[in-house]
Amino acid sequence: MSTYTEIAPTQVLVDRPFTHPEHTLADIAYLRQIAHYLRITLNAAGPQAAVWRQRIIRTTVSEGRVLRMVICNGGELLRPAPMPVVGFFGQRRADAEYGPIGRVDEELLEEFLQHPHIIAYCSLELPSGDWGNLVVMSSPEAPLHWSASARHRYAAEELAPRYYASVRIHNAELPTGLMNGGELLLARTKYYDYRAPGHWRGRRELTPPQRFAFS
Repeated sequence: MSTYTEIAPTQVLVDRPFTHPEHTLADIAYLRQIAHYLRITLNAAGPQAAVWRQRIIRTTVSEGRVLRMVICNGGELLRPAPMPVVGFFGQRRADAEYGPIGRVDEELLEEFLQHPHIIAYCSLELPSGDWGNLVVMSSPEAPLHWSASARHRYAAEELAPRYYASVRIHNAELPTGLMNGGELLLARTKYYDYRAPGHWRGRRELTPPQRFAFS
């Protein structure tokens, strides 16, 4: 199994610019934007949002960009409780073929809707044409449970290296929940360079977690 190259919090790897700390700031801004639209949607629904299950909302936001919000459990999203979150940002290959990964994405969507600890999965089209993804969970056990999915492993290990040149995955927490805004605590970012032989992996641990305003 591949090991991770440990990267210091402010370290810059000139040969892997997608790992630059400035990208984290941009990614967090997009995650904040996604969370903002998700809060607006839940607030607009009023009490009805508490009983939402398996609801998929597709809309357009600034500059006509597409936003897909998959609300698996509205009641859980409304709770003022700590929520683990994952941010996924992939940089496509120039010759990437969407067909295979698009089909698996739709299949994974069905799994997300049934997952006991994933309460929202949102995807925002970015100005670059890539996508930013926010996954909100109700339990720290969710990532481990999700990693056991055979379809998820296939997407991560077989399809992702063919579709993406590189990937950033942020692991964080909303300590007071989604609806209260407050802060996002970023604990680590994992990096994957699929252009490198053997698929280089990097990891930036933040101890204590880095704090970002998330309202």
